[in-house]
Amino acid sequence: IPLASKWKLLGSMVLVSPKHREFTPLEMELMAAIGHQIGTGLENAQLFQESQRRQKEAEALFHIGLEVSRLLNLDSILDSVVEKAHKLLEVDAAILSLQDEANLGICIRAFSGSPKASFKGMRLKEGEGLAGRVIGLGQPVTTEDYLSDPIFRHTQDGDALVRESGLKAHLGVPLTIGEKVFGCLSVASQKHRHFTEQEVAILQQLAQLAALAIENARLYGQVQELATYQERERLAREMHDGLGQVLGYLQLKARGVEDMLGEGKLTEAQREIQEMRKVTREAYE
Repeated sequence: IPLASKWKLLGSMVLVSPKHREFTPLEMELMAAIGHQIGTGLENAQLFQESQRRQKEAEALFHIGLEVSRLLNLDSILDSVVEKAHKLLEVDAAILSLQDEANLGICIRAFSGSPKASFKGMRLKEGEGLAGRVIGLGQPVTTEDYLSDPIFRHTQDGDALVRESGLKAHLGVPLTIGEKVFGCLSVASQKHRHFTEQEVAILQQLAQLAALAIENARLYGQVQELATYQERERLAREMHDGLGQVLGYLQLKARGVEDMLGEGKLTEAQREIQEMRKVTREAYE
């Protein structure tokens, strides 16, 4: 019996009898109707799980953005970002690389995973490794097995560290401010793994939060050098008001409400809208 909903095949159910028998047309018609009901139930459950997952991811990114935006020390920001990426995407390692301001190369500035000390401080030339390709292209890059993938410019030291750590699947996204690409945030797994479009989108959002926080830290450092203490404090508050994170949070919340309305979950949708109004009011204040 096919398990289907809205012409979408979700699976099948097989009925088995220990005796020789012929299923009647009425029995087949009845079981087909039951299969349709089961398929509808499965689709509703999947939609609910997807909605719950999106909500958890939205809330996680919102709180991560607030936490990172409060940091002013660059090293603290970088360490916090890789730790959050490590946990949020449930991977074995997360790496953050920055391009030198003088464009002399790329340096791994933060690492979360094991072995921790080996990767941090490693330097790459322009175009080398995953980070070099991501920064060069200015777009996400993924591979299920880095060491055997010919699209990368491999280095002896880099491959040795990857081999030692047992990392295989990698996903990297660029750190950008406007049109400028200045770094790469990547995650890796010790298993062959296909990163989904949703995982790519999550890492991109986290990378954007990181880029804004890094830029804020850089600007804050300039302000400390050029302005008085009172002026520095005023500008710091303006740079860390978190409004961009609030807007991103509301956008993801609105998407979740649309899903709930589509499923007829009016009570849950109304509760989410009330939460959105509360966040909007706090941001306005």
